[in-house]
Amino acid sequence: MKLPALISSDDAALTRALQSALAAVDFTVAVCADPLELARRLGGVQPDLVVLDAAGPPPGGLALCSQLRHERATADLAIVMIAASAQPAERIAALDAGADDCLARPLNPNELVARIRALRRRLRRSALKGQLRAGPIHMDLDRWIVRLDGQRVELTKMEFRLLQALLEAHGRALTRDALLRRISPHTAVHGLVTRTIDVHVGRLRGKLGSSGKRIITVRNVGFRFDIVPEWLSTETGVQPDSRDPHT
Repeated sequence: MKLPALISSDDAALTRALQSALAAVDFTVAVCADPLELARRLGGVQPDLVVLDAAGPPPGGLALCSQLRHERATADLAIVMIAASAQPAERIAALDAGADDCLARPLNPNELVARIRALRRRLRRSALKGQLRAGPIHMDLDRWIVRLDGQRVELTKMEFRLLQALLEAHGRALTRDALLRRISPHTAVHGLVTRTIDVHVGRLRGKLGSSGKRIITVRNVGFRFDIVPEWLSTETGVQPDSRDPHT
């Protein structure tokens, strides 16, 4: 599975080297000419990796790294800093600013690929914790965020719980009673009330666009989410997490 990455640098040679290294370990790369452009892009798409050039234009990679670490939405981003030189003080400054790793100019292509490959392995392992993925749908259970093809989707509390329950069922059908108990545990379960599930399902389908068609109505039973077999692989598939952070 390819992961999205953003690069912030106005150095053409450095950018080419980074693009080549990231592509070699299956990242899709978008390049930002300066930190301000990167900050704007982060408002729309949440990448799995950010690479910052410490020697880039103002406000500079170090300042942006520190800013990202202090903002809740980007505090957990994987950040790699490219220092201007191999001086220990520059690497220490990058790590103190919050970078996960720091490489120095001139870049060694083999070291660059090896370090990014190691970071990707860490990302892959950490992605399984508190996450649910099903094709283009990515749920972050800890931050209560849903993204569809990288774009954030605003769901109500009940819609979020409903989608979580359907994905964690791995394609099994769930009754309306079971879904109601999951999304509203303090509500009395009876026929009229459980039919409100249909309303929430309809709204959820609309917000998920074409992916909403995968929420299948099972006649006289309830609903299931149609999981593509490839999504159940250990790397890209639906990863169940029993935690429910919203109770």
